Amino acid sequence: MVDKTSENKSLSVSKLESKLNELAMLYGASAGEFMDLHSECFDSSEDHKWSRLCGVFPELETAHQGDKNNILELLAELHQRKQKKGKRTAPKEEKSILTVDEIKSLEDDNGKGIIANYVIYKKVFDGRPVRFTVKVHLEDGKIKEEVEPEQHSIPEQTAPTVNFCDADCDSPKEIYNELKRIHQDYAAFGTDRIYPTLTSLGSMASYYREAFYTFPYFDIISGEPECGKTTAMKILVFTSYYGTVASSVSEALLFREIDSSHCFYGLDNIERLFARPQDYAGIIDWLLSSYSRDIPCKRLAKVGDNFEVVSFDGYGEKAFTHITDFPVSLSTLKSRCIQIVMQKGKPTKFYPTPDKFAGIRDKMYHARLREYQRVKDTYEELVRSNVLIGRTGDLYYPLLSIAKLISEDVYKEVLNYAKETERERTEVDEWNRELINLLYDEGIYGSISPKDIRRTYQDRLRDAGLLKEEKVIYTRTVTNKLKKLGFKRDSKTTDNKTWFLIDEKTVSQRAYEYGILNTPQNANLVTLSNSNGEEKKPKEEGAGKNSNNETSSEENEPNKNEEKKKLTKLDKLANTGVLDKEKQKPEKNNSSCKY
Repeated sequence: MVDKTSENKSLSVSKLESKLNELAMLYGASAGEFMDLHSECFDSSEDHKWSRLCGVFPELETAHQGDKNNILELLAELHQRKQKKGKRTAPKEEKSILTVDEIKSLEDDNGKGIIANYVIYKKVFDGRPVRFTVKVHLEDGKIKEEVEPEQHSIPEQTAPTVNFCDADCDSPKEIYNELKRIHQDYAAFGTDRIYPTLTSLGSMASYYREAFYTFPYFDIISGEPECGKTTAMKILVFTSYYGTVASSVSEALLFREIDSSHCFYGLDNIERLFARPQDYAGIIDWLLSSYSRDIPCKRLAKVGDNFEVVSFDGYGEKAFTHITDFPVSLSTLKSRCIQIVMQKGKPTKFYPTPDKFAGIRDKMYHARLREYQRVKDTYEELVRSNVLIGRTGDLYYPLLSIAKLISEDVYKEVLNYAKETERERTEVDEWNRELINLLYDEGIYGSISPKDIRRTYQDRLRDAGLLKEEKVIYTRTVTNKLKKLGFKRDSKTTDNKTWFLIDEKTVSQRAYEYGILNTPQNANLVTLSNSNGEEKKPKEEGAGKNSNNETSSEENEPNKNEEKKKLTKLDKLANTGVLDKEKQKPEKNNSSCKY
């Protein structure tokens, strides 16, 4: 170790950086990235510095002791050299400083505007395994390859293969058809035929990130576990541009990895963000802004005695999985999502892994170089057309740009779906709240058909001023809302209807989430009306609870349950036309409820 330290002290800064870069490349990093992280914690212990590096570059955890010592010694020596350089009071003026005219005469650097793919070569160099990055792009219609000096933290599992340019450059329609079959085979999307269309277009759109101003997030949700959420996200991510999946990440890792490779990022089980949003404020702020281009996340990095502002570009497609719906506090994040609601089902293929989709990815990496300008022109034409407005356009224009190159049928299918969600988006929270109110107030539990409650729901929307008198809602609207609220579909098909299992626990939980209840899973804190128009009021003590943590006496509970059963039967009879509901409906309690 002493010999190594002495040797390092005799080397120039450029030689030290070159030596550090060789080591960094072995672990998917660069000398500059190591130095940035080291400067953030240079006055900490060696163990803390190493833990910080491992937190951002997990491959370092497999490094042997010799590499660890060399990396830390090189970083310490480079930091010391830069500190000494910063203390010089009168540095000599370098001859490399140019005049304005000399600067103007230099060749323009247009490298950032080039649409390229980055290929990883793993080779043996000087007896050691080394990772090289090669930049592949089009120049005058021909494929050009060159060594990329800047290191990128690229997810190797979903990167293009070294021969991706040999893959057939299929038409967008051929790629879409093949990709949609893959998504349908591995993920059980149920009867919602639009979902594999949306996920396939999402994967294809990820390869043209630079063409769009905004990108949607895919929110994959179900009301219960084991519905294939994670599998659906894997299919979406593993067929996308440098796709990668994580379940637990740090803010520093997210910023650097996405900035470096602009990968499609999948976050599995994000309930922890809902439970403790204050602990993940940085990640949430980044998610809120990075769906739109040109809004970087900025951080300070210590360089010598000074701090420099470093910008991280987190813009790109992302996907989440979770069971619990977004809390009201994160409704803005929810508005940036295209929601995919999963139901239990059986796919025809199992265990999706990145290597199984290398062939279709290579075709899309190749198409990225050939089709980029067409996609960009189509996107800009759609934006000018104003066929969609506001946030709906932000979410669906990237997908529609790809759909328009596939076929008119696919384009119309996605456009119609986007317009349907556009109508729902403006009032989605109030409409959902009204549906939960209906289920809760009238005790609609058990196996329920959306068709049987459609008319009652429609009346309540009108009474609440959420639906104009001349407008109607369709059974499909109720079906979609029940699914998105997390209710499970019943297996029976009686009377040629779709049926859902409405359980009291889920209704109470949703009632709490939408502000109908004061306490989660406690159905007694809302004022109800009985069939005689009399109120059942909670006790006034504390937050409506008595000393036994109850809000109504035990003798009233059987009456309330019996009343719920009566209301449920009345609704079913009224909706099937057997009973005149207006004569049987209980009087509304206008003093405690706006309905």
